[in-house]
Amino acid sequence: MEKKLFRSAVVFLFAAVTCSSALAIAPLGPPTAGIEQGQKRIAFEYGYGKVDLEASGFKTSAFGSAHISGGSGSGTATVSDVESNAFLANIGYGATDNWEAYALLGMANVQIDKVGNAKELGADGDYGFGYGFGTKYTFRKEESLSWGAMFQMAWSNSDDSGTLTDDDFFGAEVELAKTDVEIDYYEIIIAVGPTYEMNEQLRIYGGPFFCMLDGEYDMKISAPDGESGMKISFDLEEDSQFGGYVGAEYDLAENAPLFAELQFTGGGWGLGVGIGWKF
Repeated sequence: MEKKLFRSAVVFLFAAVTCSSALAIAPLGPPTAGIEQGQKRIAFEYGYGKVDLEASGFKTSAFGSAHISGGSGSGTATVSDVESNAFLANIGYGATDNWEAYALLGMANVQIDKVGNAKELGADGDYGFGYGFGTKYTFRKEESLSWGAMFQMAWSNSDDSGTLTDDDFFGAEVELAKTDVEIDYYEIIIAVGPTYEMNEQLRIYGGPFFCMLDGEYDMKISAPDGESGMKISFDLEEDSQFGGYVGAEYDLAENAPLFAELQFTGGGWGLGVGIGWKF
């Protein structure tokens, strides 16, 4: 019976990671609860994601003395090569032996190569405040195999500033405008899957997930005097909402797990690593 369940778990994991990445603000870790009732955990995690997003709901407006017609558009554009980095602390508590809840606190950034064909709308965002929360529940346990589900929601903010210049204005570089970009976004992930204990120290895990990412991009383009210009804004969302992930967790010492994982959707990929301490 145990071997049949293990084979089912392997098939489940393979299907998950080939079914379609995500711009993950935070790593996921095992989909099953990992701390006992009354136990606490603090972990330090890093997440990286690279994905193409979709931009829609374009709006433009003028401010100051700028004579620019405002408006909105219903079209969409591809936001290419969006990269995210996140450094987070994960603080968890075991409500029961099968159920844990946790909070995420740290910083994250976003980098955008271009929007459609407009590299001028790209951004190299600084690190901003990142936070979130999540919960995991183990609904079935065998000798070495457990099945669980998790919910995680995380938010982040990233800013960038720069200049638009003319590199060949009668042989001189001239500043045409200043730019300020703000990117706010959040991500919801619901995952389900197995965690299999290879031995007392090593576990493999993964499964499919549903991912919903929504955000807002705002750019302010100001004349050199800063008193007039225009604003551009649009919504961000992920094209593919289903994906999968697979990872491994290894106990460096008693109550000190280290994990690494890969995430995939139809639009990109991501990775996560972390180390924690349970007490």
